[in-house]
Amino acid sequence: MTITTYPIKGGVYIPLPLASIEKLIRKAGAHRVSKSASKELASHLEDVAAEVAREAIAFSEHAGRKTVNANDIKLAKRVLFHDYGPGPKFHDDGPGPKFHDDGPGPKSK
Repeated sequence: MTITTYPIKGGVYIPLPLASIEKLIRKAGAHRVSKSASKELASHLEDVAAEVAREAIAFSEHAGRKTVNANDIKLAKRVLFHDYGPGPKFHDDGPGPKFHDDGPGPKSK
């Protein structure tokens, strides 16, 4: 049996538990989950987590810190996954979408 692991500085390895990965897949709606499916998702999650961690480390170093904090992780996720929050607000007062604008100019009724 091969245990999925991810590397940490210094050559230490910590496994991602396949049971936890299986729970994630079941929570998403699967009735049955193969071991190979759990291993494949675990491998992908390792890659994504490592990329987020590298980006977060860069943010903490840029801020002059040695400690990566939750805000570094959040910012790394936003940058990597282009998650900049909700888009522009729309309101419905006729055909076609219109942007909500509080600036000067005529307003639709």
